[in-house]
Amino acid sequence: MRFRFLVVPLFTLCFGCSDESTPPSGGTGTGGSDAGGGTDAGGGGSSGSVDAGTDAGSGGTSGSSSVGGAGGAGGAGGSGGSADGGPPELPGTPISQYGCVCDGSTDDSACLQAAVDDAANWMNRTLEWPVGATCISVNTVWAAPTGDSASPFILRGHGSVLKAPDGYPVTASSPWNPVLRINGGQWLVLDDLDFDGNRDTRTPLEVPAHNVLVMSSRDVLIRNMDSMNAVADGLYIASSVGADLDSRPQRITVRNPVVTRSYRNNISIINCDGCTIQGDGNGKDSTCKLTDAQGTPPQAGIDLEPNLGNAIPGIENAMIDGCYIARNYGTAVLLHNAANPKNITVKNNLMEGDRVTVRPTCGAAMHLGSDQVVIEDNVFQNFNIPVGCRALFDFGAVGGKPAATTIRNNRIETIRGIPDIAHVFQIHPANQGGHVITGNTLVDIEVAADGDWCFDGSSTVANDIRDNTVDGVVQSPNPGCP
Repeated sequence: MRFRFLVVPLFTLCFGCSDESTPPSGGTGTGGSDAGGGTDAGGGGSSGSVDAGTDAGSGGTSGSSSVGGAGGAGGAGGSGGSADGGPPELPGTPISQYGCVCDGSTDDSACLQAAVDDAANWMNRTLEWPVGATCISVNTVWAAPTGDSASPFILRGHGSVLKAPDGYPVTASSPWNPVLRINGGQWLVLDDLDFDGNRDTRTPLEVPAHNVLVMSSRDVLIRNMDSMNAVADGLYIASSVGADLDSRPQRITVRNPVVTRSYRNNISIINCDGCTIQGDGNGKDSTCKLTDAQGTPPQAGIDLEPNLGNAIPGIENAMIDGCYIARNYGTAVLLHNAANPKNITVKNNLMEGDRVTVRPTCGAAMHLGSDQVVIEDNVFQNFNIPVGCRALFDFGAVGGKPAATTIRNNRIETIRGIPDIAHVFQIHPANQGGHVITGNTLVDIEVAADGDWCFDGSSTVANDIRDNTVDGVVQSPNPGCP
């Protein structure tokens, strides 16, 4: 159970910022009234505390007066800033106003649909759940409105769960019955709202019955979301019209997600310009965890994979930062070549123990086909590469498409299956090449620095493989694959 911070920034939002600043103190209170005819009103209250970011300042003292009574006491100072640097949250409209009981057994689907349809009338543009409730609901479709940076539309969950009803069908055609679908909209926040697809009592299918869909939305912050037991994907981000570049979602930040036990992928990004998946980088204890996807391929921790025929580039300017990605039955991170995704950064993550099932192209940690990718400062550990899987990092056969990738300054340790089954790095002969693999530290990979841990089959653009170490010894030859 995650520790809940019930705060939402409501003024200028910086969804992609990784540094969350010290909360500001609250403003000083207003001066007291001139009660009794005193010439001096009381001073304003002191500013709010920044320690917890929520305390209001104390009231000011009564003003003195040489004529008449003393002025009234000053008003209390404003509340301190929120824990992540924003101002304190404002109250919203409770979902109970729409008849939702959220008792874990009553079907609240109809009242939740009525609630999201009434966004224009929410107090402070906010729909608010009680703390830690379970709302049985399915197929809520939010035709999202357009807020602004100072006043976004907010679903504030306080740790409540939207859970699909027991046995609810997953249909092969529309509406498929996801838990929540967000269509369009701009300046939206999903804060501390969780989702349970209830896959153990339903029949999973590879259809858009995901726990959460974000379709062609812009400037969205999804924060502190737990998504579990999806009958398809835990989170799905895509364009509503794949062939239209302008309909791609833009500037989607998913901060501190915990996504587990999805039937297909824990997170799928199909189309996006500026998607960020972000945790605090604290290894296995990271605030971002993508684990245990299992059911039907790709079964990835996160899959960045446009559909064939999508506008080019289907994905660009994406980042995966500070997450723990582990025990997924497919690859940890899949970067596909369809619709030429580009400018993707994967950094400061811990990945381990993925790839149980085997496919012809089988990157246990990463499958690589996108363009201009940087993979840096990650830890890859505790992989047992299965028979039939050819690499920890698999550079696929992307033909003439550009696919330049830089893999640098990562730690790769305790890898089994090298070289009898697979290589650490495998560059397919049909791959365009132009990759840089440098400065990585390999430890306990079952072969020495001059052993068979790397395969460079690219013949189009030369690869630069140099200055990597194996158990403290610089690779030999250097540069090149042994």
